[in-house]
Amino acid sequence: MNEYFIKIVDALGLAHMVRNGDKNEAPVEFSHRARNQCDRFSKCAGFLLYEKYRQYEGVVGSKCIFAIGHIKIPIKIEPSNCRVEGKDFPIEVMTIIDKTIPANQHHHGLSIQEINKICQDLNFRPRQKLGGLYPISKIQFDVLGAELNHRINNIR
Repeated sequence: MNEYFIKIVDALGLAHMVRNGDKNEAPVEFSHRARNQCDRFSKCAGFLLYEKYRQYEGVVGSKCIFAIGHIKIPIKIEPSNCRVEGKDFPIEVMTIIDKTIPANQHHHGLSIQEINKICQDLNFRPRQKLGGLYPISKIQFDVLGAELNHRINNIR
């Protein structure tokens, strides 16, 4: 199935990204309760990362889409030791981040208002949702990805 998602992450999104040659690898974590969403995410064709407005390790999230990526092949769902605000996220999927706004400039990403203006049929609202997955269409993914790419290329 060719699914696309907006995946909600906490502040400091991609703080644990690893550079392997020309690839930017980053785990995306899930709770045990969200195992089915983790499995679904691991089969997606592409995703956009949205950073919540939450304080984490002294940094406040941007409330913006800041990165675009795809699942690393072969698919790896592995144990994780991620813990945020007392919650464990013990399952991770390894991903490749194709493009991202620099860490200290995530506020240049796509805000909720901009996401909904660009994709008027989406009505994106980043509410509490098990697994933090918001399905989007290929067209929505392409349009939002193109706008994000444009912003990334224009950051100085």
